Amino acid sequence: DSLCVLHVLHALEPALRCRLHVAHLDHALHAGSDDDAAFVNRHTANLGLACTVERRDVAALARRRRASLETAARLARYDFLRSVAAATGAAAVATGHTRDDQAETLLLHLIRGSGLNGLAGMRPLREGIIRPLLEVSHAEAIAYCATLGLTPRDDESNRSTAHTRNRLRLEVLPLLETVQPAAGANVARAARLVAADLALIERLAGRALDRAVVRHDRSEVMLSVARWTETDVALRPHMLRLLLACLLGHADGFDERHYTAMLDALEAHGVDTCLMLPKGLAFVRRGDEATVGPRRAPVALPLGDHALPVPGVAMTAAGTLRAEPATAPHDWTAVSPRVAYLNP
Repeated sequence: DSLCVLHVLHALEPALRCRLHVAHLDHALHAGSDDDAAFVNRHTANLGLACTVERRDVAALARRRRASLETAARLARYDFLRSVAAATGAAAVATGHTRDDQAETLLLHLIRGSGLNGLAGMRPLREGIIRPLLEVSHAEAIAYCATLGLTPRDDESNRSTAHTRNRLRLEVLPLLETVQPAAGANVARAARLVAADLALIERLAGRALDRAVVRHDRSEVMLSVARWTETDVALRPHMLRLLLACLLGHADGFDERHYTAMLDALEAHGVDTCLMLPKGLAFVRRGDEATVGPRRAPVALPLGDHALPVPGVAMTAAGTLRAEPATAPHDWTAVSPRVAYLNP
C-alpha cells in the first residue's frame, strides 16, 4: 500500500505541483526490518526522491507506556511522521491506508465500544494526515504495483494472528464475507456515512461550545456552568472533545472515564471539583465556572469518599487512582513514591 501511494503521488507530482519527501520508520520488531529500511532507501534513490529513515525501539516504548505493540507502533509512527513533516516543511503527511484498513479500523473501534468519533474511522484528511487510497481496496493497490512491475516487501508480522488487527484481517473479515460478499467494502462505507453525520454533529457542538465559553486563550478554556447546562445533553461529550482539541490540537489519550468525570462534575449541583487529566491538563469546577487548562499548584478541595474497584480506576480531586492486584516486591528501593502496596 505504501509503495502504491508513493508511485501514485510521484506520477502526479507535476499535476499537483508538489514535492515528495519519503519517510520510513523501522520499528525494530522483526529480524528483517533493517532490510526493509535499505529497500526504501534504494527505491527512493532510484526515483530521485529525498528520504528520511529512522529506527525506534517500539517494544521498549510499549513496555514504558504499558501499551500493546500495535498501539506503541502507531504512536511512534505518527510521532516520527509529524517530526519529519515539521523538519522538511511539509504541508501534509500522506499514508497508504486503504479501504481494507478502514474496515478493520471500524471493526476494531466497534468491539472496543467506541462512540461516533471512533465509528467514523479514519478520515481522508485530518490533522495534517491525508489518505489518498482510502476508497481503494488493498487488492487494487497490489494490482497497481504489479502493473508497474514493482515487487513490494512483505512484513512477516502482517501474517501473525497475535495482533488484534491481523486477526480481524485474516479471520474475521473473511468470515463476514462468507455471509455478505461485500462485507469489507460495506463496513468501510458505513464509516464514511457515520463520518458525514458526525461532521454535522460537530458543527452543532462547536456552536454550543462557543456559547458556553466565557474565556479562551491558547492554554486555557473557561466555561459557564449555567450556559453549559442549557446545551443539548447529546452534544456535551462532543463539546468536550472539541474543547480538548482546541487546547492540544487533538483529543488523543482521553477515554470514556475522563469524559464521564468531567461531565459529572459539570452537571453536579453546587459541588466544586478538581480532576487531573492526561497531557498535563486539569479540570477545575468552582461555582458557576469550570476551567480546563495546565496543571498548577494543588487546589484545596475536599477529597470526598470514592469506591476504588480492584482492578479499576477512580477519578478524585487528588488525581486519578488506579488499582490492580500485585505481589509486593523484594526490593522496595525501586518502588515509585507514587505507588502504594496494600494488604487486601
